[in-house]
Amino acid sequence: MKLLYLIPVVALLLSCKHNNKTNKLSASLLDSVIRDLKQLNDTNLTRIKISQTEKDFLKVKKGEILSDSFIMINIGNKPLQLKGINAQCDCTTLNYVKNKIINPYDSLTVKYQIETSDMDKGYNKRNINVIGNFFPYYKNINIIIYIIE
Repeated sequence: MKLLYLIPVVALLLSCKHNNKTNKLSASLLDSVIRDLKQLNDTNLTRIKISQTEKDFLKVKKGEILSDSFIMINIGNKPLQLKGINAQCDCTTLNYVKNKIINPYDSLTVKYQIETSDMDKGYNKRNINVIGNFFPYYKNINIIIYIIE
């Protein structure tokens, strides 16, 4: 059953199309994440809540730098061990305390910035992935950016 949930994780992590370039997670890092997730025992899983899994930036001028954040709360009974938080695009910068263990009912704030100078006019979508010892091992934050000029 766990393997079925890994297939979307692998697909999400493998690539992101941005400016006709494809950014790929290194094969060794991807292997390591998958190996760790496969070894998790269901009794070691926790539950998390993310304050905002969707964010819309509308009427953005090309070249603006967008800033926001989201909060992850461990709502389970086990410590949360993050395996990674990554943006699928090099236009997104993440700022958070890495390798932090989040105890039950504690939280972590993740700040991010998005550079829009290379984005096309109109609809643009970016994702941030959170991977850890929670079911189903990953959550996505979807960010919609609408460039007007």
